[in-house]
Amino acid sequence: MLVVLWSVLGGYALLAVVLFFAQSSLIYHPRAYAPAVVQALPTGLVGLRDPDGSLIGFYRPPHAGGTPQRLWFCFGGNADQALGWDAFADEHASPGTGFLLLEYPGYGACAGKPSPTSMLAANERAVVLLAAHLGLVLDEVHRRAGAVGHSLGAAAALQYAVKHPLRRLVLISPFTTMTAMARRTVGWPLCELLVHRFDNVARVGELAVRGLPPTTIVHGGHDEFIPVTMGRDLAAAHPDIHLSVIVGAGHNDVLAVGAGEINAAMGE
Repeated sequence: MLVVLWSVLGGYALLAVVLFFAQSSLIYHPRAYAPAVVQALPTGLVGLRDPDGSLIGFYRPPHAGGTPQRLWFCFGGNADQALGWDAFADEHASPGTGFLLLEYPGYGACAGKPSPTSMLAANERAVVLLAAHLGLVLDEVHRRAGAVGHSLGAAAALQYAVKHPLRRLVLISPFTTMTAMARRTVGWPLCELLVHRFDNVARVGELAVRGLPPTTIVHGGHDEFIPVTMGRDLAAAHPDIHLSVIVGAGHNDVLAVGAGEINAAMGE
């Protein structure tokens, strides 16, 4: 009996070690750009580079050119590349609006490894580079900017907005906490091994203390990865948050199926 018990405990301990060291690959799914993509960016798109040459973001100016009166910072999901959001920017373009497509460390042509801290730092540097490109002070860029983020990108948008007040937030398919997501996947107590502790509940609470900007949550009613109950829970905690549930939409197709609701939230 003791032999069986020790075998079970040993197997559980081994599983815990594997999960601890493999968690980054379970959370993030980075993909690099083909060299030709980086060498020939889509017409009009401006690459924003770190001193080491890393591409940490891309700026899509208003269709008519000129300095944007409004900006949207776009934060992708855990398998997205920033350039994948260029079509989103085109679809949701409006007069005088520019888009900053943000890249995460380890993704695209951005050096490093993704984590809550490294993602925030890279996003902040990209906005500083954008401000210099536009000839605007950083505070003015933030006054003109809203953030739209999908899935993991909603968490990235929230942690950015906590540090840098923005005019509007559109959170698409957000989870409550990464720990809650881990609990759904591996159960307790293994979920407590999580290092990458994105916490949207805490971030929304912090924003609410100083005055939540106009915020909309858009969630697919049939989301197969992040349950719509998480979007409902985030919205229910703060009555000023508007919730739009897209009937029939899943996790990835919510951007297309819910395009009208997303566009309305961005245009309000």
